[in-house]
Amino acid sequence: MFSFVSLRRDSRHILSIYGIGLLFGRIALAGIFLRSGIEKILFYTETQSYWIGHNAPAMILPIVIMFELASAMSILLGWKTRSASILLAGFSLVTAVVFHFDIAADMVSPLFIENLVIACGLLVLCVSGPGLMTITKYPHTKYVFS
Repeated sequence: MFSFVSLRRDSRHILSIYGIGLLFGRIALAGIFLRSGIEKILFYTETQSYWIGHNAPAMILPIVIMFELASAMSILLGWKTRSASILLAGFSLVTAVVFHFDIAADMVSPLFIENLVIACGLLVLCVSGPGLMTITKYPHTKYVFS
């Protein structure tokens, strides 16, 4: 049976469950922020009105859109994954507090809990790293069939 094996002494199998799981996790987390950034572009005026309704400065909306898209692409490709995931985790927590937290409400907003869960997933990605299926992981390593 063919499998990819690195010639490095401390390597893991590139097609392991661990590597595939991290790849799918990166795709899922990046997809959330890619979709969010694209929706903000497509529905810019509605998003701007929503921000103004929550007393958030609408003039930083283009910066937020660029940040979401760039960070999501970084996580998706596995480039600077730890930095991007910690920044997006902080962004998710700030978003949860600014847009979805209401002290006067009887129950916690599901969107607040969703942002907390996303932040936790991003923190797990920060701790575990991107895995071996990235554009930058061991670029000098040669893989052979064995």
